[in-house]
Amino acid sequence: MMSHERLGYLVLGIVLAAAVAYGVLALRQAPATAPEDSPETRMDKGEASLSPSNLDDLLRALPSTEASAFDPEKIEWVGYSDGTDGFTVQRPREWEIADAALEGRPQFRRVVLSEGMAAFAIYPRGEFDVGLPSSASAETKLVLSGRPATLREWNLPDGSWLAVIVLDAQPKNGFRIELSTLQPNLTARAILKEMLNRFSFVN
Repeated sequence: MMSHERLGYLVLGIVLAAAVAYGVLALRQAPATAPEDSPETRMDKGEASLSPSNLDDLLRALPSTEASAFDPEKIEWVGYSDGTDGFTVQRPREWEIADAALEGRPQFRRVVLSEGMAAFAIYPRGEFDVGLPSSASAETKLVLSGRPATLREWNLPDGSWLAVIVLDAQPKNGFRIELSTLQPNLTARAILKEMLNRFSFVN
């Protein structure tokens, strides 16, 4: 007659054997699919499908540069009033102001609002068209403080940008505004063009 101890080992062996057999059967019946990749792994493999929430997360993680960073409501605007030639313009508070006659041409006055590589230059009494690019420009009709004007702009090979605004009713070398950046910077361009919307003639 089998002892109780040997009987216990026999029962335990049967249970273990059944468990192993069940596991093998389950593996054979499972579909042969690879584990689901994480979104990061899918991106590493070159797959471009992103859910809207993932895309929003990526956009929030981008550095605050270029035009996407520009929000005029987040800028502290301060006014500059010119009593000599009768105009006002708003600029970001940290921008500097320089007011001086052109070197060698005292009859021409220039007011420059600038920050780093970006400049908003006003020539109230005009300036000869010297130093402008010889290449063709893109032209846009606009209204500056209620007066029809034309904006000409150039994207230059070195990455800099220049725009010139003249009043349509002025002679060729009359009042003008020049906007410029000395490096590729879409945010600076957006700020300069917003300053045009904040420019007005006093009289």
